[in-house]
Amino acid sequence: MTAKKKVVSEAAKVFVTKTVGGVPSSEETLIEVKKFITEPAKVTAGYGMTLNLGNYESARVDVGVTLPCYVEEIDEAYKEAVRLADEWIDAQVSKIKGTGGSTTQPAVTKNSKLY
Repeated sequence: MTAKKKVVSEAAKVFVTKTVGGVPSSEETLIEVKKFITEPAKVTAGYGMTLNLGNYESARVDVGVTLPCYVEEIDEAYKEAVRLADEWIDAQVSKIKGTGGSTTQPAVTKNSKLY
């Protein structure tokens, strides 16, 4: 009888910085990175919003998040990708609209898609 070997995926911790518009942030964040034993599957979630800024002007914001995962984790990974995309697009929309408590709200359309 042959003993089965247990495959363990180890995680590593690394410091990362965010880069937005080609400009790196000075803030470093410690994150845990999962090491995949096999070729990972990938899930992607994306949102797009068009904001009416008034006076015939508009702004478009698109956010896409792709996460690697094992096939068995696709549902959970997709929920996380949607959560992150939703959080990030809301932050960008707030930045565009300004968080000063404007009394007029721009017309916003939100379309979710899996691509």
